[in-house]
Formats: sequence, structure tokens, C-alpha cells
Amino acid sequence: MTGNIKAFCVSALFLGLSACLGSTEGISPPGDELIFPVAIATVNGDSHLLVVNSNFDLRYNAGTLVAFDLSLLDGTGEWDPQTGILTLPAGVSLDAFCDDVTSDTCTVDEAGGIDAAETIRLGAYASDLDVTPAGDRALIPVRGEQTIIMVDLLADGDLMDCGEGDDRMCDAAHRIAQDGSVSLPIEPYSVRTMDYVREEGGATVTETLGFVTHRAGGEVSLFSVARRVGDGPTVFENRLIKVIGGVVEGAAGIAVNPLSRDIYISGQRDPTPHVAVLRVETDLDAGGSYLLDPWFSQAATISIASQLYGGTDARRMAVSPDGTTGFILVQSPPSLLKVDLTRYEMTDMVTVCPETSQVKLFADEGDPADELDDRLYAFVSCFLTRQVYVIDTHLMTTVIRRTGEGPQDIAFDRTRQIAYVANFSESTISLMQAVPPFNQVRVRTSAEPDDLRILRIGEPQLPKGY
Repeated sequence: MTGNIKAFCVSALFLGLSACLGSTEGISPPGDELIFPVAIATVNGDSHLLVVNSNFDLRYNAGTLVAFDLSLLDGTGEWDPQTGILTLPAGVSLDAFCDDVTSDTCTVDEAGGIDAAETIRLGAYASDLDVTPAGDRALIPVRGEQTIIMVDLLADGDLMDCGEGDDRMCDAAHRIAQDGSVSLPIEPYSVRTMDYVREEGGATVTETLGFVTHRAGGEVSLFSVARRVGDGPTVFENRLIKVIGGVVEGAAGIAVNPLSRDIYISGQRDPTPHVAVLRVETDLDAGGSYLLDPWFSQAATISIASQLYGGTDARRMAVSPDGTTGFILVQSPPSLLKVDLTRYEMTDMVTVCPETSQVKLFADEGDPADELDDRLYAFVSCFLTRQVYVIDTHLMTTVIRRTGEGPQDIAFDRTRQIAYVANFSESTISLMQAVPPFNQVRVRTSAEPDDLRILRIGEPQLPKGY
């Protein structure tokens, strides 16, 4: 079924049909549901969880971007981050808190936390989500529309804005698709943003650039996002700057290093498995601007050929907060590779589950007075086996936890020390501790403290015609 859906969408694109685009014909997507979530991120100081719904089975005429209000997890009861248990007051029953209570699961109705009036319509097959370093804009590549959608994240009033009208579709000023003779290639897949700081007339200027990979042709596109002078307001500047072709076949994985300013690209069909290292430069001595006159080119290569067999599927990457270490998720063999980014050399690896889908990092600082207990954990979602592997990246040891069907993406909530896992196949979100012992988040009442239920957002649903 999956192959048929993909084939249909590709055919529609080449034939000029609109079946995969966000049109007004057909059935409009609900504004308060999870619909095959592919990407998630916490925003606004962990007040909301953004969810990109892909509309993968084309049940509706568009996908959506929704914002789930995480305050539902606060003020209701007593939250214990050490055990991962939310205890409801004695006068509140589980049935009052949960939309559905099964033998071991408490399902929170997502409609109760999503403001449908805020929901934004996307085309079908959105594939990723990144939030700018300043936290003021979300970027979403949409394969069905061959575009990158940019959504302003606001501190006051409405959370999201992209110039959407009554149809809730973003206006042209919030889309990147073409700029003069430069056009965005097909299959925009993974997106990341990075700030570049320079001096201009005695003032500090921060310019934000974006990068997106393209699986079909192996290209990487560079575009501008925003410009800010000193402490002044952010001025959003959307412009497609350059497209580099032939970077890595099946370009998919991308990560950025704010310290070295390296951009790392891995591929799914690379005949000489490696990670391409790209950089953006400008002539600062001559008053150059990263937004206006950048040089975008490949600067180095990290070879991973010796660790792969039977394929070159390297889809996802992540970089440690200190910029010294990279982590590459590969499929053949299913493993997480550890790379020294100062020397561009692989240093270690650990076996993970087959058919992985994402790797995200969480830095646990432990006791602020004791630097020796700091840990960096790599969370790997296992699409096929309904698991999350949590790897201590110092010891390269692993613990395994269960999740829902088809875990796709992971986001972290530092305020509550929670990891959210978007389960693509059943359209739910699982919650687990982001710190040891990495238990699934559970809920109980003080009246019945032994009655523990696993907490989940959204009722599982199967694809149309499944």
C-alpha cells in the first residue's frame, strides 16, 4: 500500500495533477487531529509541541501543522520527573483525565490540547521540521508541493502565523520555491538552520541561513531566513540563494555545527559511503554578507565506507552541543556511528535496531555542581520494532524502551524532562523520560496509587483502506 501511495503522488507531480497538493477540493483535514505525524518540536519555552502531519494516505486534501498545548501536563496533578509518574488528585478519576482508558494505557484526547483555529494547512508529504536558533520561525519541507514553508512563531497572542487566509494555507511570502533562475529541486527532505554572526558598521548582525537536502537528485539547497541587527527586531528575508548538485546520492541526512559552521550531508544511495562537509563563506574584509553574497561549496569529506555493507542507507545525523562529535544513523549494518568532527574520523559504533528513522540528542547535566555526572544521550527511533534505543554516547551502552507503531521523530521537553515520540503508523505521540531510567510516562490517581497507566496523546488509527 505504501508503495502505491508514493507512486501515485509522484505520478501526480509529473502529470501536473493536484492530488498531492494542498487544494480546496476534496475533504479538508481536521484541525485538531494527528494525521501520520512525521516531525515534532517543542517551542516557546516548552509551552507547545509542534506536530507536522503528513496526510500520508491522501485521505484529505492537505497535511497540517498543529500546536499541542503542553500545559495539559501541568497543574492537573503532581508530576515526579524522577519516576515519570503524574499523580492526579484523589477527587479526579482517570476517566476524567483520559479520553480512553484501556488495560494499560491512558489516552489524552489531542483535540483537547490543539487549537484548531491555529492549525495551518500544508501540502501532502511534509517530511521534516526545524526551528531557527532564535526560536522565532519553523521551517517545513513539503515534498508534494516542492516547497519549504516558513511559519512565524509568536511570543504573544496567536502562536503561529504565515499570512494564511481563510483557507489556512501559507501565503507566497512564507514559501521558498523559486528565486529568479534558481528553482528548488524535487524531493525536499531534511531541513536545518544556522546563525551566522558578523560586524556591520560597528553593530553585530545575525543572519540566519537554511539548508535542505533533496533525495531524488542528491542536491542541497541554500536559502536565507532572517536578519537581525544587534538587539533589534528580526527581519525575515525569504530567498532561495543557491542549489548544489551531486553532493551525495540520495541526499537525506543533514546536521549543522554552529561552532565550526560545518554542514554535514549523508545519503541513502551513496556508492562511496561518506559524509559531505559543506560550508558557507563570505568576504568579511570587504563587507560581505552571508545572505547577499555567500560562497556555498564542499569543504571536506568524512569516509564511512569501511563500516557499511550491503547498502549505503545513512538517513539521519546529529551533532553534540559542543560541536566535537557527530552521530550518523546507518542501515547496513543497523548502527549508530560516532565521529570525531575535529578530525573528520569515525571513532566508535554501536548496533541498533533495523529500520531506524531518527536520532536526536539530549544533554543531561545532572547535578550542576558536578560536571562528572554530565551525560549525552542519543535517542534512536526504531520504526519497524516499535522501540526507542537510548544510548549513553560516552560509554556507548544501550537501554531499550517500547513505544507506539512506527516511531518516526523525537522531541525533548527540558522543562518537564520528557521525550516525545511521534508514532507515524498509528498517529499518536508517546511520552518517556528523557533522563534515566527512561521509563514511559505514566499516570495514576492518589486514591488508587497502584493503578498505573501509560500516558499517550491521541487515539491510534489505521490508514484509509488498511
